[in-house]
Amino acid sequence: MANCSTPASGAEGSRPSVRVLALQARNIDLQSVFWGLEEEGIPFDVQEVAHGGAVALAKEAAQMSPLNVGIAVNGVEGSVVLHHRDLPADQPLFVINLRNAPPRELRRLGINAARLVKAEPLLLKDEPVSEPPPPSRGNHTANVSDEVVERIVQSVLAEITKVRGKSWKKTASA
Repeated sequence: MANCSTPASGAEGSRPSVRVLALQARNIDLQSVFWGLEEEGIPFDVQEVAHGGAVALAKEAAQMSPLNVGIAVNGVEGSVVLHHRDLPADQPLFVINLRNAPPRELRRLGINAARLVKAEPLLLKDEPVSEPPPPSRGNHTANVSDEVVERIVQSVLAEITKVRGKSWKKTASA
């Protein structure tokens, strides 16, 4: 699994989060799912498991989650499932086939998991979801003019001045 949150080992219940149970999913990129959760402001914890079907694991994850929402990814079945604690065990909210799912569909699943937690309307398949950003490949710097950087620095210094009560002066110009 690429770039996932740390497992909740020993920290169950320490923070409210959506639980993600993963079975043989080390080579599956779930970053789009995680982006969907993060952009909606909902934390998640990933835990690897030894066995189980995707639907059953998702229901188990929902039962384990303090937020009542669980996601499971099963690398053997090639599926990712979203479930809620109050739904019947055999009736998950969403099941996605990983073999042909575009990143935006996985991101929608993450968004919907978060919205389920917040009791907000879910995004349906016919509603547009932008493509997630491309994976980061090292440090990239934005092309920002010196003038913009200087305005930002001056703004930060002005805020610091308010907090500390000191006067900051511009010492050099670019």
